[in-house]
Amino acid sequence: RADPQKWSGATDHQSEHQREETMLTHSRDASAGELSGLVIVSASPAEKKFVRNIHLGTQGHVNEERLDSVGGIAIDCRRPFDGHYLKEKLARSDKQRAWNVAALKANAMKIHVAHNIEKRPLVLVHGGSGSNRSPASLFAYLLLYTDVPCLTKAATLLRTIGVKGSHHTNTFRFELQAICREVGKC
Repeated sequence: RADPQKWSGATDHQSEHQREETMLTHSRDASAGELSGLVIVSASPAEKKFVRNIHLGTQGHVNEERLDSVGGIAIDCRRPFDGHYLKEKLARSDKQRAWNVAALKANAMKIHVAHNIEKRPLVLVHGGSGSNRSPASLFAYLLLYTDVPCLTKAATLLRTIGVKGSHHTNTFRFELQAICREVGKC
């Protein structure tokens, strides 16, 4: 049986235990419990179920044949709707911001369906570089379809699967804040 860790490029092929160790090491090294300006909040095993079997990758990590062999699926966050591209830049108008929110919600729904309804053993969420669209889509998934109470807790969960960065630095931070307000998780 193929190893699902092969497709989690952003985690450098680390096991879940190794990712947790890395996170714990970073939190011990950080002064006053902070890492990159964010307070480290531990993720409970019950919360980790929301991201279990979800991996973040880049366009180069997608190998459909291998994904099919383990029953996995790749979700491309660059094209949430047929024929439309989610641009990786700050929205300059309310209309563009609303479109981005709709695109993130569509990506979140795809992740939810693959992870919770189809119960895929591997869900590879990817964009071009894996630094903005795919993490933003994962944030949206956690806010819309799980009991995660806020963006900070979502960031903690996403660090356990190797997501670098935070909602504070993501290109879609304003869209994520709008989704957060919409579902009452500010």
